[in-house]
Amino acid sequence: MITEQEFQDAANIIGCEVAAIKSVYEVEAAGRGYLDDGRVKILFEGHRFWKQIVKSGRNPQDFISNNHQYSNVLYKIWDKKQYKGGSAEWDRVSKAIEVCTKLNLQPELALDSASYGSFQIMGENSLLCGYATAQEMLAAYNNGGEQEQLDSFCRFVKSTKLDDELRAKNWAGFAQGYNGSKFRENKYDVKLAKAYSKKEK
Repeated sequence: MITEQEFQDAANIIGCEVAAIKSVYEVEAAGRGYLDDGRVKILFEGHRFWKQIVKSGRNPQDFISNNHQYSNVLYKIWDKKQYKGGSAEWDRVSKAIEVCTKLNLQPELALDSASYGSFQIMGENSLLCGYATAQEMLAAYNNGGEQEQLDSFCRFVKSTKLDDELRAKNWAGFAQGYNGSKFRENKYDVKLAKAYSKKEK
């Protein structure tokens, strides 16, 4: 659990209102960075995994054509219907690691393709958060608790220069930088604005 003082310290670092950070915390992970079983909350993104495999020089289409059982973790276009939620997202990561093994690729590609913790930061952004790899980031999240995850969020926001958007409460601008160009499909900016309006009272 993140304390009020920790939220305040983070707001001081970013230069924004506490309510702005709490809004991201609520929208991204419903105000909790862990599952009931104690594991870090995650969401696996099969379309990001597709791009990781393309970057490695392999053709994911060739692979999936002969391995349909992995179609839930490897697909070209973002599809929210593929999400399973909760602990089942860890099962999807395991399946993605199986894909890496079959293609003789590093399992890090699978870890890069999931978002983690209280603020759901992608593993592929680990360097921007101050970690060498997604695996190192996940270990830090496990060992350091939600305060570590909050600190990581601060570093990410500063590294990507999204602090201006949070200060201005420019939800659309923040959403685009934080969740990508298709943020409107999930009404991410609307959810942030609604969460902020509740916390401002």
